[in-house]
Amino acid sequence: MTPELADGLGWAGVRDSPRIWGLDSAEFHLAWWRSQGVQWIRRGSATPPRREADLYLLTEPEHLVLFELAPLVPALTWNCPSVTRLRVVASGGDDYREIVARGPAGGVVGIRRQYRSRRFGSRRVLLTADASVARLWSEAADRRGAMLSLRSNGKWNRSDHHRVDGEFYRLGDPSDEGRFLSELIARWSDVDRAIDGVEQIAPGVWGPRHAAFREADVAVGPAWIGVRRQQDPLRVIGPAWAADDGEAVPERIAIRDFDDVAPATTRSPSVIETRATGFDVGKRLFDLTASVIGLTLLLPVMLVVAIAVLIDDGWPIFFGHQRQTRGGRTFRCLKFRTMRRNAERMAASYADRNVCDGPQVFIEDDPRVTRLGRVLRRFHLDELPQLLNVVVGDMSLVGPRPSPERENRMCPAWRDARLSVRPGITGLWQVSRTRQPGLDFQEWIRFDMEYVASRSWRLDLWIIWRTVQDILRRGSRDSSADSAIEEVKA
Repeated sequence: MTPELADGLGWAGVRDSPRIWGLDSAEFHLAWWRSQGVQWIRRGSATPPRREADLYLLTEPEHLVLFELAPLVPALTWNCPSVTRLRVVASGGDDYREIVARGPAGGVVGIRRQYRSRRFGSRRVLLTADASVARLWSEAADRRGAMLSLRSNGKWNRSDHHRVDGEFYRLGDPSDEGRFLSELIARWSDVDRAIDGVEQIAPGVWGPRHAAFREADVAVGPAWIGVRRQQDPLRVIGPAWAADDGEAVPERIAIRDFDDVAPATTRSPSVIETRATGFDVGKRLFDLTASVIGLTLLLPVMLVVAIAVLIDDGWPIFFGHQRQTRGGRTFRCLKFRTMRRNAERMAASYADRNVCDGPQVFIEDDPRVTRLGRVLRRFHLDELPQLLNVVVGDMSLVGPRPSPERENRMCPAWRDARLSVRPGITGLWQVSRTRQPGLDFQEWIRFDMEYVASRSWRLDLWIIWRTVQDILRRGSRDSSADSAIEEVKA
């Protein structure tokens, strides 16, 4: 039994519950959400929150739920609530599936349509990125006590409420668990990401690794084939499963730990959509060519700027901050230094003048900026060293603003989206932001997500043209303000 399920209330299934690969419905539910980067925590289970999880799904002990995270991405990223209250609503209505009818000899004799009635109704669950909220829920003996604890700790003050379409099921009801497995099989196409010891034994058909698939067997995916001990021919037409036909299960089949779950490419399918390889290769060649040409032509300007920085405020000439690039790898993002050498220590003194609503710092007429620094920022000359970052492959000419890990971890879904591409010297946020008080962080997230979802040659060239226009206009306050954001090291 997986530790999250063995602790606390100790759910162990019921005798008639279906089991596949030695796993019951609760364990499949846990594995499915783990594949999404989410830890399932049941109220009263005393389950410790795992720091590796991006989010925590909080339910009553007997509830199983399935819904898509993608529609919630904007709210989770823009608002960053402590608690998101979800009402999972079953759509109801009639549904059906077509089943291949076979004769006594196994041949196809026709197709019949099997109708089933889907339930109306809803279930309430919670979603959070706050481990302390998850811990309160896991330690609560009843729902009312859990809610009171959340309110008394101030966690309810930053909460959202959303309705999502999905399905819900009840543990302990074999028919409900069967419906849950059928729905999960239809949704889950990469089972081995979270369950070790299984593989595709036929297209869309999953079974124990190295399981024999005989010529007489018929299995049409999506389908899961349990541990087989009998020699009878297999007949499964998906979405369906063949349960284990014995108690003993090979030990090699198990739910992977968070650290072993492969990175999800479908956590936010509406946002993190991988582009054609041709676009990525072409964009990299364009970046490399343009940055090498730019460095060659601008080398005299960079030498003059370097000497000017040295004369104005001494060493160091460059400011190098640790940022994250594609896949979460860190690199040193280079700029000509535009702030005084003790700017980081001075930041706390000016915290009340910070007009940004997020983790970054922006102060109007920032006293930490040197006289030369104001000129460099106005004309974006402080960012010229980033062409070196583009040459080595850490950055692109166009992309999301490069930011450190402490900013990216503010919102997991936003982090996953922006780290799916290289950060850029300029980007959609830089040329589109409004600088309205209290909205800058939300705009940052919004424009990053829009860029990742719709990046193309046309959009990249438009952003480059808008950036050139801003520089030729000698940097209006709004368009060049992005250069005025300097992160304070964690």
